[in-house]
Amino acid sequence: MRRFILLLVSVLISVNAICTEFNVKIKQVDSLLRLYKIDTCIHILNDIDQNRLSGEELIMLFEKYAYVYQFKGDLYVSSDYYKKMYKSAVVYSDTAKIFKSLVRLMNINSNQKNIEEFQRYYDMAGEYVTSVKSDADLSRFYMFSGLMFSSMSVNSEASDYLNKALIYARKTDQMPLLSSALNNAAVHAKECKDFDRALELYDESIALTADNESHVTHPYKLYNKALVYRDMDNLKHAMLYAEKAYNLFKSRGDNMGIVISALFVGSIYTEEGKLDTAWPYLEESARLNSRIGDKRFMALGSQEKALFYAQRNEIDSVYKYIRAISSYKDSIHKMYNAKAFAGVYSRLKVKETENELISLNAKNKEMTMRTIYGSVLVLILIITGSVIVRFRNQRIKREKELADARNKLIEAELHEKEQEKKLVEKELELQNREMLDFAMHVSHNNNILNDTVNLLKTIDNNKHSEQIKDIIIQINNRLAEDKDYNLYKMKSEDINRKFIKVLDDKASLSEPQKQLCILIKSGLSTKETAGILNTSVKSVEMMRYRLRKKFDISGDTDLGDFLAGL
Repeated sequence: MRRFILLLVSVLISVNAICTEFNVKIKQVDSLLRLYKIDTCIHILNDIDQNRLSGEELIMLFEKYAYVYQFKGDLYVSSDYYKKMYKSAVVYSDTAKIFKSLVRLMNINSNQKNIEEFQRYYDMAGEYVTSVKSDADLSRFYMFSGLMFSSMSVNSEASDYLNKALIYARKTDQMPLLSSALNNAAVHAKECKDFDRALELYDESIALTADNESHVTHPYKLYNKALVYRDMDNLKHAMLYAEKAYNLFKSRGDNMGIVISALFVGSIYTEEGKLDTAWPYLEESARLNSRIGDKRFMALGSQEKALFYAQRNEIDSVYKYIRAISSYKDSIHKMYNAKAFAGVYSRLKVKETENELISLNAKNKEMTMRTIYGSVLVLILIITGSVIVRFRNQRIKREKELADARNKLIEAELHEKEQEKKLVEKELELQNREMLDFAMHVSHNNNILNDTVNLLKTIDNNKHSEQIKDIIIQINNRLAEDKDYNLYKMKSEDINRKFIKVLDDKASLSEPQKQLCILIKSGLSTKETAGILNTSVKSVEMMRYRLRKKFDISGDTDLGDFLAGL
């Protein structure tokens, strides 16, 4: 009996030690995340023996893995761990965790603009909504639903869901959740140009941490409010909140916060012409970002420094930072930067010519005075005739010099316009060529992936059926994510901005319909268009039919000719 009791006690002690060790490591991960120690967090999680965990702890481990990788920005791995969390929650019948994992998967697919996967998890989560008793989980569900509809520009649905998320978040005592709901609703209001609503939501979010300014999110809330005021062209209030955020970032030693706020403050001072005040902020932002290595803010910092030196007319420094921007951008952006440099250079050369003209006028005035005094002297010496001849010759010479200077200025202006025209023509030619090449690349990749899926579906091999299904799912995920198509879409919209404006004036079109118009105008076939849009030929033909109805085009008129003539 005594041996049995001792054995039982030792087992309980071992189990308690395992649980304690697990909880300690989870707390370590939470602490290290605040310090951006992502690799250390992953190393700690990898040291945990999954075979010795209970069902609840295993679910928590997968959830922590998913959150760490999501924090790192690796959404693919994060999505895999949320799927593991979902499967484990199903096994252990943990309804709350099932719902939470589905909501997190909605969030990831929302960020990736993966509409089909988002809709699938949205429908699955919808089945659990009525059974979930947690206001926090319901708030997250509606929040991520609103974010997805916002990314799809369905603003009415987005506003409705984000408002529901706020209602449920206010019922909880979780300040981070309420803060997140307020910030997401504010961002959506800002995108909809509802600046008063955005400011109201940010004020409520700031009030949550007003008594604790050292709270991790407090300065970021102030910074976001400054962004709203800048969009409203209210630079005074934008500077007020940006400087508050900057001072709090400095007191906390948050280098990334200092980088973004210092760059913001420096750009406003540059815009206002306060160059001596702007430079220290721009320098501090660049110095700290050199440690962090965020290329987005390196490019923005170089851009602000180029604008800074442009106001000081220091052409060599402008050229230096424009080249720095080009090192962080693709070939199209390099063309833009070359054009910007040519414009700055031409303006400075014109200004130099104008200065020469002013100097020449000053010399002419001086020469005129000398001529007058000489004429007086000549009159005194009774040589009026020779003085008149000399005055006439000098006047002709001055008029010729003035005419030459004016011609020089006109030539400089004409040269500037000619250079800008050539740059624009080269830019358009490069953009159109890159867009069509990239579109065919997207079409080719999608066709290969679709053919691969169809081939795999024809394989009847029971032994490897699960592996084949996984491969098909991965390929379908790749097709649904379609980063290449999103990149093509961004470039296409940038290049065809004027054409899209004409389409908006003609009819009310959805974003896919606008993309279809661009592809038809480019002369691509229906099959090529279907490959780029990752849809069937029949769907493209139906979309073309709807376009004809919207534009009220008869059957005799070619749709491509009609769009090319707009």
